[in-house]
Amino acid sequence: MNNVTINRGQGGLGRQPLGQDFVSGMIFYPTSTTLAITHCPITNGQKAKLGGISDAIALGIAPNHFGETKAKITLTITAVGDVGDIMQVKYVDCQGNVTILCNYTLTSGDVTDNTGDTLATDLAAAINAQSGLTGFTASPSTNTVAIIVMAGQGIFSNAGTPLTAAVTNNAGSPFAYSHSVTTPGVASQLDAFYYHINRFFIQSPNSTLYVLFSESPSSWTGYGFAEVTTLFNYSTGAIRQIGVYQDSNVATAPTMANLKGNVEAIQEQVAAIITADNFGVSVLLGATLINPTGSLLAAALTDLSICNSEHVSVVAGQDGGAQGNYLYNAYGISITQLGDVLGLVSRAQVSDDIAWVATYTLSPDGVENAVPALASGELLSNLSSGTINSVDAYRFIFGRQFVNDSPNGTFVNDSHCATAYTSDYAYIENNRTFDKAARQLYSAYVAQLAAPLVLNSDGTLTNSTVAFFEGLGEQALSNMSQTNPNTGRPELSGFSVTINPAQNVLSTSTLVVSVSLQPVGVAREIVINLQFAVTV
Repeated sequence: MNNVTINRGQGGLGRQPLGQDFVSGMIFYPTSTTLAITHCPITNGQKAKLGGISDAIALGIAPNHFGETKAKITLTITAVGDVGDIMQVKYVDCQGNVTILCNYTLTSGDVTDNTGDTLATDLAAAINAQSGLTGFTASPSTNTVAIIVMAGQGIFSNAGTPLTAAVTNNAGSPFAYSHSVTTPGVASQLDAFYYHINRFFIQSPNSTLYVLFSESPSSWTGYGFAEVTTLFNYSTGAIRQIGVYQDSNVATAPTMANLKGNVEAIQEQVAAIITADNFGVSVLLGATLINPTGSLLAAALTDLSICNSEHVSVVAGQDGGAQGNYLYNAYGISITQLGDVLGLVSRAQVSDDIAWVATYTLSPDGVENAVPALASGELLSNLSSGTINSVDAYRFIFGRQFVNDSPNGTFVNDSHCATAYTSDYAYIENNRTFDKAARQLYSAYVAQLAAPLVLNSDGTLTNSTVAFFEGLGEQALSNMSQTNPNTGRPELSGFSVTINPAQNVLSTSTLVVSVSLQPVGVAREIVINLQFAVTV
């Protein structure tokens, strides 16, 4: 039967598919000791794609202190005290939180046996009676009580006297004891891994995160960071930014020479990716500023701009009062704000500076990162403004706050890259904008490789040929210069695509397309000229 048929076409508007600007990666370096633990959920070289923190937990990266060695603290009783004395055993953790293990009242049996054996047995029983609430367990032996601290304390219990026994003495002979750490605590490395993955998804909940676990080297120079290329290739080039958590527990203290050498090694990896794929990836290094061997304090930091590593940024900030600080004290190695900063980069429009105060914060819940510190453990509140300004000028990334806490919160100081501030690629948003444009231009032009180039009689390219190839570039970039429907602002202020029709394509078989990008500016400084006036 005769009819009119309308076929629905597709692609005429040239709309781009949903972007992948949010796709990120993280590289972790478990030690050989961690990997050798029975039932360790990760293996050397393991890679995975995560769509949320639940995927990490399913992988075995969970806040369960896997592989931790709990410290054992032994109390040796040297004087038993008197009947009716009340003994309170308590533990004060790194955050100042107090856990009462028991409040035990001495009996006549405890005092009659002046060896301390009976008191040790009764005290251990009192501690174990509260174990379900406190997480501490105890075992007696002659006149000693061996106490296993609660999970998650790592090395914190190894120094000082966080565990004490205080006695309210009625009269007569006082209670006395000595304190010793008979089994040093060792933190769970996976706790730190979980922390960064969790913070990433808190900041960027709708993102994709590829992870790679690679056995840590035994020296600072052992980091070649080939894992950057490995993870990029595993994602088939989808990754736009990678965080590298370098929790180096090597035999030597961190130094600026080693840090700069690692930054430059990462840049070499990115340069190789650019050579192979025509576009780069931004890498954030969560650097070790302190380990059990020594520290690299704020006053010892020097300028990263000499590294000429435009695709690498160094995250030197750390939480100073919540979970990050807790992990730092348990681990004894820099934790950094890597997960948070990588999450902000992932969530941000490519043209945005993650230091934009009105839009991006390191402390979305008002708790984590509410007390800013450096990854050396130094609180910013204890540093002079001159020192803080120097760390910023040296192009490190960390959390900062404003005068009178207005606006309230902790924010990124700036989106520095480890290169000169005069470079066109001095900031993360410069690189992300350029790399996105490069990707889109590559996609637009790659299908035209070996395409015919029609010439005029004088050897110049015809107008239609020029228009066609210029149009490919303009269509590729047009969505970046238009208002992003998700953010209400463009990623480029403008652009131009031009082709010189006089170029000799017959001799070279090469078509040169010149593209200029006009980026979106950033209000890094706002100057207000304020004065009184007779009239206004």
